[in-house]
Amino acid sequence: VDFNNDATRIEFVQMERYLRFANGSYGWPQFFHSEGWYRACIFVYKHCRCFKQTESFKANAGKDVVLGDNRCRWNTEILKQLTGIADADIIYASYESEVFCPAFYVAYDHHERSVV
Repeated sequence: VDFNNDATRIEFVQMERYLRFANGSYGWPQFFHSEGWYRACIFVYKHCRCFKQTESFKANAGKDVVLGDNRCRWNTEILKQLTGIADADIIYASYESEVFCPAFYVAYDHHERSVV
C-alpha cells in the first residue's frame, strides 16, 4: 500500500472509519472481548445509572427506534462511542439477532455525509 499517494491514504482512512461502524453492530459483547476488562469496567461504571431509570425513560420506551437492546442500552452506547454518532443519527437499530438474521442498524454519518 502506497501511503504517499493521497487517494490511497484517504481511502485507507475511510476504510478504518467504516470498520468502526461495522464493529459497532456487534454491541457490547464484542467491545468487552476486544477492549479488555479494564475498559469494560470503565464503561460499566460510566453507564451504571441505567439501573435507576427515571419515569421519563419509561415514558419514551415505546417510542425508541432501537429494538432488542438491554435495559442499559449498552449496545447503543458502544455504537455511539465507537463511531462518534449521536442518538439522533441512529435511524433504526435491531439487536434482536438470530441465526441467519444478525443484528444491524441504519445510521447517518455526518462526517462522510452518508447513510451507513
